[in-house]
Amino acid sequence: MSEELNKLRGDKKLPISELIKRSWKYIKPEIWWIILAFFIVLINVACDVILPLGIEKVIDNLNDPVNIALKTIIGFAVGYIVLSIVNQAFLYVESMILQKAGQRIVRNLRIEIYDHIEKMSLDQFAEMPVGSLVTRVCTYTSQMSMLFTNSIVMLIRNALTVVGVFTIMCIQSWQLSLFMLIFVVIVAVASSIFNIVGSRLFRKEKGCMSDINTNLSESLSGMKIIQLFNQERRKSKEFGEKVDAYRKTRYRICICYAVYRPFVNLIFYAMVAFAFIFGVQLGLTAGVITGFYLYISKFFCTELCFSKSASAPSICHLMMSSVCPVTVKL
Repeated sequence: MSEELNKLRGDKKLPISELIKRSWKYIKPEIWWIILAFFIVLINVACDVILPLGIEKVIDNLNDPVNIALKTIIGFAVGYIVLSIVNQAFLYVESMILQKAGQRIVRNLRIEIYDHIEKMSLDQFAEMPVGSLVTRVCTYTSQMSMLFTNSIVMLIRNALTVVGVFTIMCIQSWQLSLFMLIFVVIVAVASSIFNIVGSRLFRKEKGCMSDINTNLSESLSGMKIIQLFNQERRKSKEFGEKVDAYRKTRYRICICYAVYRPFVNLIFYAMVAFAFIFGVQLGLTAGVITGFYLYISKFFCTELCFSKSASAPSICHLMMSSVCPVTVKL
């Protein structure tokens, strides 16, 4: 991957602070829309954390058949439905705001990239592999859109959800929450290892894809010369090696996910089992134990979503250290 990045003169690995500083001019025109979206994210997280509490109350009422009040059950059910509808409505508004803001950011970025390319000299084009340049202009700007519309918001939402879930669990039973913290630490360590390995593999995957695009573009543009000098077999072998390198990288990514996800699921089942066992021993009600199950499920769902977006910062770092007008001064 480092060899591929060095193919473009001016490429360099920048610190995160510098990347944020250079990205600010694209974010600044949309900053109020982004702030509004983050405010809606807080409402979404609050609704997600509150919803299981309603289910707890319903179950505790059902466990008391003598004093059960049908109106109370219906009230909780209606409140749950209304809160769910409000949550999904805010989620729709948030998605629309972020998608529009992200597309405007990427539009301005692509226009600036095109203007920058038009001002480049012929010597610069001669030194740059065409496929590599096209990959950065087309693919990495799309990753930029994903960063603003999905990855950052998902990371913030997941972090707030984890904090909110654990806070409510501690309020309900701090003893059981502290015991559950052991499993949380195990998952956190496993996720950190997965993020490190996964980020390296995704970087390598991007480099392999850029190599394929570069080789294909140069071969197609010079096909007459290849045929004239009877170099078809050599170029075919060369292209096959690059495709095979990409296949092996994808295979390693699949192995990484195949190991990580079953391990997390195993920890989830163990955590649920211990929550039921120790919850009963601590004398918790059926509603509270069910609430713990729902919050544990939400935590692990958040953790899996976190792992899916784990490579986003790495992709962003790679992309922003390669796209011409953002960080490369030729």
